[in-house]
Parts: sequence; structure tokens; C-alpha cells
Amino acid sequence: MSNTETVALHRPNYFLEFVVVFLGVTISFWLSQWNEERKTAALHKEDVVSLLEDLDRDRIRLEYVSNQPRGAKADPGVRLLSLRRIGGARWDMEPSLTASSI
Repeated sequence: MSNTETVALHRPNYFLEFVVVFLGVTISFWLSQWNEERKTAALHKEDVVSLLEDLDRDRIRLEYVSNQPRGAKADPGVRLLSLRRIGGARWDMEPSLTASSI
């Protein structure tokens, strides 16, 4: 058998090997891209939840400040406030320390 006959005989095998390698690389790139998109979506969801919680806390703080009498001087023993979680993403302000309790 000559060299050209050997190449002609194995040509289908070479083509099949090329197709298998091509499909393997393509599938690995596709899986990698899918995994990155899944991670990005999870991070995006966490960011949105965090942003909504921050906005809810800010709203509660603004409501508290807006309910204070206008022109009132700040008491040196102004009570310190802590936030406590009330179910879901709702937050409530609760006095945790006052000047009289010190």
C-alpha cells in the first residue's frame, strides 16, 4: 500500500476525530458560558435584594426623621436606635438605649 492509499483509507477516521474534538471544545465553551451567566444572575439577584432592603431601611429612617418636631434642639442624650427585622424585608426602628437608661 502506498502512502496515498493509506491516507485515503483513514480519511473517514480523521474526519470523525476532528468532529469529536470540535464538538467537545464547543460543548465545553457552551457549558462554561452557561455557568458564568448563572453566577452573574445569582449575583444580580443578591444585589437587587440588598438594594431593596437598603431602600426599605432608608424609608423607615426618613419617616422617623420626618416625624420629629421641627426646630427641636437635639438632646445630648438622644436615644440610639437599632433596627430589628420584622418578617420578610421589613425593618422597624426600636429604641435600644436612652439617656435615662444609661
